[in-house]
Amino acid sequence: MFPVIVRHLGDYFHKYFRLSASRPPNVFSFTSPRAQSKRNKKWENSVALSFISLATMLHNYRHTFTLNTTQFNEPGNVSIRLFYSIFISQTNMMVQIMSKDLIKSLLMPFVATIKSGPLKGNKWIIASGSRFVQGRYEPDTVELISARLTKGDVAYDVGAHVGYLTILMANLVGNEGKVIAFEPRPVNYSYLTKHLRINNVGNVECIKKGVSDVAGVVTFDSNTGTGTGQISSKGNISIETICLDDEIDNSRLPPPNFIKMDIEGGEVDALKGSHNLLTKYKPILHISTHGEDIHAQCIEYIKQHGYSIEIEDRHGFVALHA
Repeated sequence: MFPVIVRHLGDYFHKYFRLSASRPPNVFSFTSPRAQSKRNKKWENSVALSFISLATMLHNYRHTFTLNTTQFNEPGNVSIRLFYSIFISQTNMMVQIMSKDLIKSLLMPFVATIKSGPLKGNKWIIASGSRFVQGRYEPDTVELISARLTKGDVAYDVGAHVGYLTILMANLVGNEGKVIAFEPRPVNYSYLTKHLRINNVGNVECIKKGVSDVAGVVTFDSNTGTGTGQISSKGNISIETICLDDEIDNSRLPPPNFIKMDIEGGEVDALKGSHNLLTKYKPILHISTHGEDIHAQCIEYIKQHGYSIEIEDRHGFVALHA
């Protein structure tokens, strides 16, 4: 039953988002958006995105979504409330046997066009997050990055997630520049590489490894949201790590002008593995920190390497070499 429901979702998404996926058989016929007011269209689009959120955030779905009754346009068909209840009951059966990452992988074919923001017009996998499709992902971060990158720069995206900021940076540095994207989590890496492919982004090199102070294999906790996985001794999967100094010193990577880092608590170790990089190449640092202690340690470490803080709040900082 679950695959059938996914096919019904595909039909819905095809109508409202003009998806690239082939349209499945029209088992249910939804009210045409042309017959709705602009307000109703926005509501219906939010319903579609909410279905995706339900599938990708199963542990919260009972508390995050409520539907009003809306009838399908063919006489005799069930209401959307009944469809929703069927979806929930079938999803509930799958919770115990399907991981969140697997569900997100199953929903990967559904692609929409970003409606606003710096990546307006780019194609995006809906299941990776509604904020991306709506063009309102981390606007402050987008503004800070946009103000500091120029054509020809080399930028590192350490903790690239699904690639929204990666593509932003790739656009800013242009074909003359390059972005190196580090993302160890398998489902995120799949989204990242597909987003680059469907948007014809050719100036990004993806590395499916974490960044730390040593190269090796560590455990990684992926039993979280896709944006909050982290290296942990209690992790459920194994990932490879690299040290940025090793990669640059051995000419495997070009030195960066700019580093954006957001790795859920691993920032101190990643910076310690960048000692030579910070001293010799002095890139601009845009670091997101996770916790007061980690924040303080990062600030102390970069100041020892000649950096001064340009912008700072409790979630991170931007630093320039003096």
